[in-house]
Amino acid sequence: MRVKGQRKKTRFSLGLWKIIAAPVTLWILLLVLSAPFVSKSITSTGGSARVPPNRPVLSVKASQDGAQIFPAPVEAAGPNATIILKPTFGVHRPDQDAVFVFAEGYDLTVFALFVTSLRENAGFDGDIVMSVSSRAKLKSGVETFLKQQNVVTYCLGVHDKGNVIDNMYGDSDSKALPDPRPSRPVATARFELYWVWSLHYRPLSRIMLVDARDVYFQRSPFDALPRTPEVELFIFFEESTKKYKNIESSPYNEGWIRTAYGAEALKNISKRPVICSGGSIGDQVAMETYLRGMVKQWDDTRCKMKGCDQGYHNYLYYSGLLENAGGIGDIFVHKHGEGVFNNLGALRNSPFRTQGLLQNGTDLVLNWDGSVAPVAHQFDRDKELGEIMRNRASQIVSELKG
Repeated sequence: MRVKGQRKKTRFSLGLWKIIAAPVTLWILLLVLSAPFVSKSITSTGGSARVPPNRPVLSVKASQDGAQIFPAPVEAAGPNATIILKPTFGVHRPDQDAVFVFAEGYDLTVFALFVTSLRENAGFDGDIVMSVSSRAKLKSGVETFLKQQNVVTYCLGVHDKGNVIDNMYGDSDSKALPDPRPSRPVATARFELYWVWSLHYRPLSRIMLVDARDVYFQRSPFDALPRTPEVELFIFFEESTKKYKNIESSPYNEGWIRTAYGAEALKNISKRPVICSGGSIGDQVAMETYLRGMVKQWDDTRCKMKGCDQGYHNYLYYSGLLENAGGIGDIFVHKHGEGVFNNLGALRNSPFRTQGLLQNGTDLVLNWDGSVAPVAHQFDRDKELGEIMRNRASQIVSELKG
């Protein structure tokens, strides 16, 4: 299936085992080149370890010759620091696809709508990984529901701890260390958590990053995308419209980039469409590289504005920093209303139904071509759709309580 949207070619990082031998017959050469144990290069800052796709990624010490290098975030904790963070309950399955979510402070209705729509509507049986409130502050019924749904859950309470993540890294004896980074918006801090989680998965596992509160799954987001073992895929999703057609036409997006990177950097990319940081999909090896890049943007800019993570997200792509980043083979940008995510927020100036975004009879969210959008994001920006979703969530919770 051809992926819709703008395609941006970058360097491939999936290599083949080098054949250093005397001339062999053609059929043997073809056999070797098509073997299933093709090695994968994972970007990092040291070493040159090879991780075949049939093994979980547990090492952060790897690199690719000539590639853009983003440091492993753990390095900020010291030269001998290790990752010690473990789920409060649930178990990562390295061979599965995964959906990563930061979801602190919500009640059962938010979790019920998100997880149930992902499991039932999208038919997703991979890992759902969530960071939620500390166990003592989870709202009624949330822990029981997450356990029943086999959600890999980290009860971290980042908000309560001043937006830092202590005990994520440890010293050489695995003794917990304080967060090496100062307090930052949780929307920024979550990308470092996602990086740690990504290391539990194999290079060709597919990972989605997505918001929790305003997301509803209608179809499988993974089935709509091709899988090409030779290319590590990363996909962005636009949220530009006729009114907000580019970065400079959105005061928020313009402000985030100006604050983080300055007026000159903004000028260079101001005419480009806005890309939403509330949802991305990539193969693990590409996602891990992207997440390193996002953490580095914080380290370089220290932008504490709420929403600066979207400035980072756009800058990483439009500046070309991902172009030569080892681990990312192909980058696609799905145009607004044409891809897996339909980002609805920029369309809130008139009712969604009058824009042809709601299917009569089912109330499913549609893309511009009339097809059902696999993921409806920012559904609460429309009064009618927000009410539909609240009713759906209430019904799910009512059924759970039996």
